[in-house]
Amino acid sequence: MRAYLKRLLLISVLALVATPGQSQTVMTEDQTVQYLEGMARRLDPVWKENIQGGIDLLPQFRGRSGEVELAWRICATVPMREHGTPTKLVLSPESLAITVYLQQALLAYILGSDDVPSPNALELYALGPVQDLVEQRKKSCTRALDKEPLDLGAVMRQSYFDGWSEQRYKELLAWMAVQPEAGRLADEMAMLIFFAILHEAGHELLGHAQGGYSAGEEYEADQFAADVFEVNRVSPTLALLFLQVFAQGTEAKFLECRLALIAKSDEPSVTMSSFPRQYQQRVERLRQYYIDTYSQSCT
Repeated sequence: MRAYLKRLLLISVLALVATPGQSQTVMTEDQTVQYLEGMARRLDPVWKENIQGGIDLLPQFRGRSGEVELAWRICATVPMREHGTPTKLVLSPESLAITVYLQQALLAYILGSDDVPSPNALELYALGPVQDLVEQRKKSCTRALDKEPLDLGAVMRQSYFDGWSEQRYKELLAWMAVQPEAGRLADEMAMLIFFAILHEAGHELLGHAQGGYSAGEEYEADQFAADVFEVNRVSPTLALLFLQVFAQGTEAKFLECRLALIAKSDEPSVTMSSFPRQYQQRVERLRQYYIDTYSQSCT
């Protein structure tokens, strides 16, 4: 994955709303749109090289990645697919601004920061501040008929690092940046935002009729997304927090079973094999957390 992408996760995020001490910074609507579109463009190589490239590496789908095309759209508040030739998979650039802090918190956990001590802390953050921001954005887009810009200051104020001093936040970023293999791990985590939209690609390429999917079809689409991650040597366990955020509205027990099944299918010793053992162990701990917490929902 392209090395410059680590800046999205480690350093240039400071430009999102400056810093915690400057989180009242206000952008005009045009500036906000331009900023979000710029973030989206930086991930286009990940889509082409890792997502479409990964699809083509799956024997059952070899040569079919061109049947789906990524489209970014302001106020597309949930990942979706639109039929056409090719089928468009629509994702909102606002989701990047909202989830970049979730990516940072996850990265800090894997690297061993005491500030993000456990899988439970990560999940509480995903289902608290991050999910709140997604829901607020849905309401804002509905009220404003797609005209109201995302409040980037609110994203910072509700981040995992809310209340930190500017200096402390910079110190965490600096600490992460010098940990072994941190840059490469951050690069690979750039795929995480695409898990939910890969699930939609799975429905399309598996021939599932749109809407009213059966439980079996939902599981098949999850496995398709997990398989694309695995051929890229990226652990699908890392994407479960993002699936939880963007699959809200799904019946709770059914979603919990999906999380457990994806976790069971992952083997961090394989998908994380090129990273230090302590990182593999923390991802395994996260994987086991999902299995232990949610497997009972599959009965």
